[in-house]
Amino acid sequence: MKNRFPKIYSKILRYFFIVSSLLVISVILVFIRLKLIKNEGKQNFVHIYSDQLQPLEGSFNFYTDGANIYCYDAPDKPDADVHVIIDNKSYARIIQNDDLTKIKLIESQYISTPEKVYYMCQELPDSDPQTFKVFNPYKGYASSYSKDKTNVYYLFKKLNQVDSASFRAKGLYGIDKNSVFYTNWLLEEADRNSFADIDRDYAKDKNYVFFEGKILIGADTTTFRQLEKEYFLDKNNVYYKGNLIEGMDPKTTSFLGYLYYAKDKNFLYFGDKRIEGSDPKTVGYFGSYIKDKTGIYSDGKRLTGYDPDSVTYVGFLIYKDKDKVFRDGMELTGADPQTFQIVEKYGETGNNYYNFVWSKDASHVYYGTKLILKADAYSFRIEGYDENNNCIAKDSHCTFRMGEIIECSN
Repeated sequence: MKNRFPKIYSKILRYFFIVSSLLVISVILVFIRLKLIKNEGKQNFVHIYSDQLQPLEGSFNFYTDGANIYCYDAPDKPDADVHVIIDNKSYARIIQNDDLTKIKLIESQYISTPEKVYYMCQELPDSDPQTFKVFNPYKGYASSYSKDKTNVYYLFKKLNQVDSASFRAKGLYGIDKNSVFYTNWLLEEADRNSFADIDRDYAKDKNYVFFEGKILIGADTTTFRQLEKEYFLDKNNVYYKGNLIEGMDPKTTSFLGYLYYAKDKNFLYFGDKRIEGSDPKTVGYFGSYIKDKTGIYSDGKRLTGYDPDSVTYVGFLIYKDKDKVFRDGMELTGADPQTFQIVEKYGETGNNYYNFVWSKDASHVYYGTKLILKADAYSFRIEGYDENNNCIAKDSHCTFRMGEIIECSN
């Protein structure tokens, strides 16, 4: 009996190993099959040099090699017969060997041949190029609606139950002689005769207020209006991006005109969030921040760690007190507030150039909040910009770009 259990245990292990191996093999085979199905119809990949494909003048998404038209973001066009690869980016061929003089750029994202209209990488079904038009921008936003003599489109989708002749677009809402639409949805609850747009996402009729095509429950259609930016109100409530702000007083609500802050008689608000303990009576600007008698706020959060009696704003989200220097709640390590200065006010290009500011004190150099350990503060200076508009800095020994050392002399 003593020798029997090890043998049974060994058999169980072997059986478990065989079953597990078969399962792994099955999963691999299924994965390979799915990849083949996904790539079906786009097997022809061609690698070309970047200078062989040029942007179509005035377009957002179209390129040409002189004979064909391609669109960037090829996954939107899985059935394209040819995909060209440039710098690991894929472009799908949508128009082949055509007379490019017949190609018409209707708008930056729309293009047509004598027979078809394309939005981005998609052919618009049953479109008529001769009567096709894109609706005018709405309050600074490009329209997502277009139409021809027969059909109406939202992006690349054809709307159903719509009268093209009477259709007009207002933001993300559309209306014809019979119906109201939000994007490509038919709003069955909307009253066409009393329907009116308020903003890109908001509209109302005699019965309801709509946000993103959905009824804003409890909103008063008679008094509902836009306060500013994303804040809306009626006689009873205040709303932010379609959300009712609990407890906010519409009679005393005002927009602060900066970074989505608002206030009523009781509190300061950031978006739809109440800032507890805030004092709306003393609220004001502090450089790029909001401040009241209780503190400084960044993105609705009260900053800490600074001396409120000596704090001053330096610039580009940087502030200091008598002992320390901060940027958006983070202390700049070792910085001396008495000698601290911003060296380059414009910094690098990018989505938020505030993140790319060179600064220094008598002994340290900083890039954003990063301490550049090898930089010599005394000799540190801005040299200029490279071909990509990145700021080049130097000291007596090294050259810096984007907070990194490019090279140093011995």
